[in-house]
Amino acid sequence: MYPQLEFAPAHGAEKGLSEAGQTIVLPLLVAREFHAFTFVFNGELEKPLHDPSRELASGFGFAFGRSFTRKVAAMIELRTESSIDFQRDRLVLVNAGIIDGVRNVVVYANIGHSVFSDDGGHFYAGGGFKVVIGR
Repeated sequence: MYPQLEFAPAHGAEKGLSEAGQTIVLPLLVAREFHAFTFVFNGELEKPLHDPSRELASGFGFAFGRSFTRKVAAMIELRTESSIDFQRDRLVLVNAGIIDGVRNVVVYANIGHSVFSDDGGHFYAGGGFKVVIGR
């Protein structure tokens, strides 16, 4: 469990000292390896600060991954996001990704599509890299 917190002064959004979209995120990540397979459950609660129009939100996901070599792995994830009462802002999506390591650079890419959404279908694509320092 690794909580992430953002702090801002009281009435900071009204005074222009902070953004209205700041949130407190309380994530939970549980992973279990079984031979070359990895199973991951993740969940989070997100509480917006300084914005009374936004409600408490939740997100939950389950992922299954497999390593192919020491540096190459793939994962498929089923994820849900919604308001805490599951009545608004509902989204269920599936995405798949691959990750590869080349020396001290980790490169990843993923694609996905929404299975259910309150505001129609969505296609997702992403990618990026991380540089590992001091390894």
